[in-house]
Amino acid sequence: MVKVEAGNYGMYRVMGMLNLLGKDKHIFSKRKESLYITAENMYNKASYFVHPQNYSRFSGFLKYYGQLSERNILTMEASAFNATWNGSGQIPERAVAEGLITRFGAIDPSEGGQTARTNANIILKTFLGSNTIMKNQVYYSYYKLNLFTDFTFLLNDSIHGDGINQRDNGRNIFGYNGSLEVNKKFAGKNLRSVFGLTTRADMGQIALRHQQLRTILDTVSIGNLYEQSYSAYLNETYHITEKFYIDAGIRADLFYMNYQDIRGQKYDTASGKNQQIKYSPKLNFYYNLTPQVQLFARSGYGFHSNDARVVVTNPNVTTLPTALGYEIGSTFKPFKKMIVNAVAWGINVANELVFSADEAKTTINGPSQRFGGDLSIRYQLTNFLFFDLDVNYSHGRYTQLPNGQNYIPLAPSLTSVGGLTIKAAKGLTGSLRYRYINDRPANNNNSVVAKGYFLLDAVVRYRIKNYQIGLTVENILNVNWNEAQFDTQTRLRGETIGGIDQLCFTPGSPRLIREAFKIHLVCIFVDI
Repeated sequence: MVKVEAGNYGMYRVMGMLNLLGKDKHIFSKRKESLYITAENMYNKASYFVHPQNYSRFSGFLKYYGQLSERNILTMEASAFNATWNGSGQIPERAVAEGLITRFGAIDPSEGGQTARTNANIILKTFLGSNTIMKNQVYYSYYKLNLFTDFTFLLNDSIHGDGINQRDNGRNIFGYNGSLEVNKKFAGKNLRSVFGLTTRADMGQIALRHQQLRTILDTVSIGNLYEQSYSAYLNETYHITEKFYIDAGIRADLFYMNYQDIRGQKYDTASGKNQQIKYSPKLNFYYNLTPQVQLFARSGYGFHSNDARVVVTNPNVTTLPTALGYEIGSTFKPFKKMIVNAVAWGINVANELVFSADEAKTTINGPSQRFGGDLSIRYQLTNFLFFDLDVNYSHGRYTQLPNGQNYIPLAPSLTSVGGLTIKAAKGLTGSLRYRYINDRPANNNNSVVAKGYFLLDAVVRYRIKNYQIGLTVENILNVNWNEAQFDTQTRLRGETIGGIDQLCFTPGSPRLIREAFKIHLVCIFVDI
């Protein structure tokens, strides 16, 4: 299969997928096997920005699936990804209002960066008997990031500016996941037991530097990172009756963090080690009231992770703040071709942590509570017309801050997606979809508001035999909307010392139009 896309503002994308094993071709066994490779190259000039983004991305993916024997199934995957871009960054609202730049302009046009990742993954699934399944997975990733940003401009350095460079100078990630699943009878009822062990290690060098126009001026922090996690879990699912069953489990996680600053003895206080163990139980209930109605109540503990550079040096920062989630709801079919999922939920976090990457520091905001509801509807209106709707409501506040000062920044209270999809005869398909998010506080006292938006997108495709053409239009109404938004204290040239606290945003894209052509080369394979 080969797919070619082109769009306005200098966008193109080429993607191909190839079956490397033809019919009756094998590698490791004479049983069912498949081997696919796919690659993608994308470039988006995004010329609606005054300083084009020139986003370039290449990715490749290789997957093997094979039944080695009656008891063993092997999956192997490898992938690679690389991307480079320029960015216009976050801009203050006043810069646009005063005419200093346009909505798609930049205060610091040197922002942007490069990132790359290589992955390898192997999964062996073994059937030890009719009721026992063992899975073993090992994986490896190599990751690099070189990011240039400028959030506050001349607030701290009125000469060179406040540009920063965040670097992951090559992180090696090793991991293992193993599980044993046993299905048996207990007191005449079905019992499913799953026991698992996991571990992951991250090793690399991370740095935060002060830069101007991508030239490094000084180093804020640089050091070698080693993180290791070990986890064990047990999950039990027991059917008490034909309609009622319980799912319960517990997970133990041990985290070890080691960060060593490499700038010399003067910076030894920035180095350190820390470790913590967390126990996370869960308990879920399910009741099939009728074949069309399922009721459920679920609850479980988890945790909020933190940055190693912070927790190894500050004993007042909780490494893994506890989180408790709970929900009650139902999945039901009111009509033959409609399915509805309705849930009321809540989340309590023992300590809400906000990590500031530009300072390598964590802000401790104390405990928080969120509660809300989710509604999901899928409905087949006719033989060819389908409707879907998702609506999500959330109310979140810090619990130990005064009323009016306890908003959770950037936490929306209402979001929704949905649309209509047509699957007509003779290869014609299309959809009209929307995305909505409401206005929300950008800081604790709601004095700065992040603006919501409503967007419409449309897709039309037509396929005849092995050929398909398509047209995609994003942001049909050409709405001015903000993608990223933050309440940030910034200082522009000519402004007084101390700067101004104001909403800063990254503009969302204007109306985008893309044409696509796809050909399915069903009979093509490579003999290996």
